[in-house]
Amino acid sequence: GKRSLGYLALAGTSIFWGTTWVAAKMGVERLPPLQLAAMRQCIAGILIIGFYMLFRKMRIPSASQFKKIIIMSILMFIVANAVSTWSLKYISTGLAALIGALYPLNVVLIERFFLGKKEFNRITLLGFIIGLAGITIVFKDHLQTPDLSGFLIGLGMALIANLAWSIGTVFLAHDKQEIDPNYSLGWQMLTGALVLFIIGILTSTSLVPLGDISGKDWMVLSFLILFGSIISFSL
Repeated sequence: GKRSLGYLALAGTSIFWGTTWVAAKMGVERLPPLQLAAMRQCIAGILIIGFYMLFRKMRIPSASQFKKIIIMSILMFIVANAVSTWSLKYISTGLAALIGALYPLNVVLIERFFLGKKEFNRITLLGFIIGLAGITIVFKDHLQTPDLSGFLIGLGMALIANLAWSIGTVFLAHDKQEIDPNYSLGWQMLTGALVLFIIGILTSTSLVPLGDISGKDWMVLSFLILFGSIISFSL
C-alpha cells in the first residue's frame, strides 16, 4: 500500500541522501562550493524538466506557478543546498549531516509555534533533545581545532541552511500544488543554478573551467546529480 511505499521511499532517501554528504565533501576539496552546487542543480534540473516535457508533455509553468517555484528555489536550493555545500569547506560531513537530520524537528517547531498545527509531545521533545545532544558532542570535539573561527562559520552556514530547508518544507506542505511536484522540482533546481552561477561569477575569480574538471570530480558530480538530486528528491 501507500504506507509501505512511503517507508521504502524513506529508506531510500536515508541511504542515498546520507552518502551525498561524503560526495559533496570530496567535491568541495577541488571545486568552488557554489560552482559544485550550481552544476549539480543545473544538470539535474535540465534532466528532470526534459523528461517531463518529452514524456509527460508538460508545459512551461505559468507566471503564478513560477512565483512559488522561485520562493521554493530560494529556500531549498539557493540557501539550503548551496549553503550546506559551502559549509563542508569548514566542518566535517558527520556534523553537517547531523545538523541536516534535525530538520524534521525544526518543521515540528515551526508548525507548532508559528502555525499552531501540531502538538509538541514527549516523543518529539525527546527526539529534539537527543538531536541537540548529538550536535553538542560533535561540536565539543572541534573546540580545540586550530581554525575555530572557520569551524564556527561552517556551523553557522549549516544551521542557516537547515532553517531554510525547514521553512521550505513547511511552505511546500501547506501550499496547494497546481503543478506536478517533481516537475516543479526541476524548475526550482534550474532557477537556483542560474542564480548561483551569477553569484559565483560576481564573487569569485577561481571558477574551474569545464575542461579542467577531473574525471574523479565528474564522477562525484554524477553521483550527486543522480542519487542526491534526482532520486533522493523524487523519493
